Amino acid sequence: MKLNLQVLVLLIFVWSCEETSQMRAERSSFYSEEPEPAASPDTSVGDDSEIEKEGLADDDAVSAPAVSLLPSCADLKDDYFQSQPTTCGIEEDLCTQHQLQVAPIFSDRMVLQRGERTIVWGEGYPEEFITVKLGDREACGLTDENGRWEVKFNPLVAGGPFDLFVEGDEERNTLEIKDILVGDVWISSGQSNMVWPLSKSIGGIQTVNNIDLSNLRFYNVGTNKSRMPLQNLVKSSSQGWRTANSDNRKALLEFSAVAFFFGRKIHQDTGIPIGLINSSSGGTRVEPWTPEKDRDSVDSVLYNAMIHPLVPMAIKGFIWYQGESNAQQGVQYQFLFEKLVNNWRSRFKNPELPFYYSQLAAFSQRDFTGVKRAQSNVLKSTKNTGMAVITDVSTLRDIHPPNKKPVGERLALWALAKDYN
Repeated sequence: MKLNLQVLVLLIFVWSCEETSQMRAERSSFYSEEPEPAASPDTSVGDDSEIEKEGLADDDAVSAPAVSLLPSCADLKDDYFQSQPTTCGIEEDLCTQHQLQVAPIFSDRMVLQRGERTIVWGEGYPEEFITVKLGDREACGLTDENGRWEVKFNPLVAGGPFDLFVEGDEERNTLEIKDILVGDVWISSGQSNMVWPLSKSIGGIQTVNNIDLSNLRFYNVGTNKSRMPLQNLVKSSSQGWRTANSDNRKALLEFSAVAFFFGRKIHQDTGIPIGLINSSSGGTRVEPWTPEKDRDSVDSVLYNAMIHPLVPMAIKGFIWYQGESNAQQGVQYQFLFEKLVNNWRSRFKNPELPFYYSQLAAFSQRDFTGVKRAQSNVLKSTKNTGMAVITDVSTLRDIHPPNKKPVGERLALWALAKDYN
């Protein structure tokens, strides 16, 4: 078994030109049938170019032979099982104890991020051969010693719908996820003004009546806390991904109004499928949303349970509406907020991820002057951010302004200008 595993890992190492040594150290080996094409040589490179260092003429570089086709995952799987019996066939208890699973965020009607390498992950038994098929693409690899697996696909183009299949040991049933779109995925988070549902927002009920936006999908993360980072979301308050149509009217009315109006505006203006993941919780401070190892005292109970399980999902960016619970920090909120932005980008392994947020509305019963100044400062100090100013839609006696459409659409204007040209 160990020898066969070493041979397979060696084959994947040789055949997979996509994977770096750092990535191999961080996750189990994977293999993709469709490698990224080699970059075309730049004939305008300077004296330090690799072409000139190796003494090659431009014509030599252009006429270099194409990379040969890699073996398929089916071939690798056949080779693997020809040299050893299936684990489920000889160790039934091990298979029963470690059911083949895909992470809960992967469900029917989901949206995958376009233009980025797509990672699909889940669980099985240790050293299980996993094959994942998405449309006409496939990727495969082995689970690690804890049974966790990850496979990665090259960047996808917007479109769909597609079906995704996950296959493990030959004795197992195949998992199937249907009606998947490829587009842009945005995570919305914060406290009660981000939670605030369409049902309580001005024009929300009328907006949802007879709605039919088949390429706008939403996922509502259930509120949860954990002192340790969770690998999987514990629950979804909307029972997985939903489509923004009249069949899901009840779930949509319970969804974040700010996130919905943000996503609808982008989808209607661009035609690109949009996936919205709302992970917010009322009355929360910024500290519990920040990864613990980068902080000194407060537990990261919200990040651990409601954001960390989404890593390493490829996403387009974040939107955020929070700050009321940190009013006492005043301008010091700037440093807490900057830390959250930078840490989330780090966890999702993309320092350029857009982060757009709402400045607090005016409220007569509390002084938000310091926090609002801090939010303005973050706009200047932190790259790829944008701030929606909503003073004109404030309700001075209500900390929850019910007119959420301008908030979501102003956040969308930042994204449309900066990310969609």
